[in-house]
Parts: sequence; C-alpha cells; structure tokens
Amino acid sequence: DVKACMRAGIESGNYQLLMPVLNQPALESMTEEIRLAHQKGIGVMGMKTMKGIKKPALQMAYLKKLLQNPAVTTVTKGINSFEVFDQYFKAMQEELSFGEDISLYKYAQSNRANNCMMCSECEGVCPHDLEISTMLRSKDYYYEEIGDKELAVNTLRNISRERLDTQFCRDCHECEAACPNGIHIVERLEKTHRLFDSYLV
Repeated sequence: DVKACMRAGIESGNYQLLMPVLNQPALESMTEEIRLAHQKGIGVMGMKTMKGIKKPALQMAYLKKLLQNPAVTTVTKGINSFEVFDQYFKAMQEELSFGEDISLYKYAQSNRANNCMMCSECEGVCPHDLEISTMLRSKDYYYEEIGDKELAVNTLRNISRERLDTQFCRDCHECEAACPNGIHIVERLEKTHRLFDSYLV
C-alpha cells in the first residue's frame, strides 16, 4: 500500500526523501501524505509519474502540475532522446495553464481504469492471496513501459507459484469489486500469466 508506506516513512523520522508512485490517481489519493511530508521538511521525488499518459502534450502538462505543487521536490523520468529532454526542460520553466489542467482532469477520469495506484486494496480481498500488485507491475511497468523482460521475469520468479496461480480468477472478480479505479484486474492477470508462465516453470 503506497499510502501506508508513505505515511510510515514520514512518521518514522528516518528519511529526508521519499519516492512514491505519483501518477495522476496516486497524486490525487496522496494529497494529505504529500502535504505532511512537505510540512516536516521531507523531500518527495515522484516516480512512475507518466503511467497511462501517452500524449506528449499531456505529459508536459502533468510535469508542470507536479512541479508546481510545493510539496513535490522533483520527479524521476527516463528520457530516450535529446528532443524529449528539450521538451521536458522547456515544460519545467512554464506555468500550467487552466486549459492544460482541465485536459489533465478529463484524461484522468477517462483513463482511470488503466491506472493502478498500487494501493493493494485488491490483494486485501483476494481469497487466494495472489501477488496482484507485483504481477501487474511486472507486466505493465517492467515489461510494457520500460521494456525490461528480464526484470519482469526475475521479479515473478521470486514469488511462489501458488501466489501467481490465476486459474480461479475468472470466476471470482473480488479484486475488481475492491479496486477504487475500476481496473479490469482479472483480464490483466490472465495476460500476465500468458506472457510469462513458460518462463516460470
């Protein structure tokens, strides 16, 4: 649970910098934790910030929104070309417009079912104790977003086969009922199984 980890890190007094997932729904859900970190002088470095945002213009707008939040110190973002670097650098020096903010809001609402917040609500109700968040992260982030198949496979290999077994999911859907974003979790778990099962034997 990212929210619980964030709060525990703040309240522990052991950290000067915290690095939570800060995609659009996560930023919305962790307003209080981010505010508290800022109040206590703890830096916040957002990661996985652009998950689900495909359009470059919206990515630039979201970068502006993040950096204009006084509680967000900086973001970490992989950049694969000098052209993209220049776009991000330019966006960092610009103010978020009202129109951009409205576009981000509309996009977040329409894209909510594609954006996992790693809140672990799904795992809390799973009758088979599956590692749902890790499975989705391995497929969605390691494999699809950053293209690191080896990392995805190695991450899944560290989980017992019982906690990866999706054979009962199609008749269950408890996880989807608990998901605050309405994500089609079962479909994504089954895709993960099809992609990686042969590597986990």
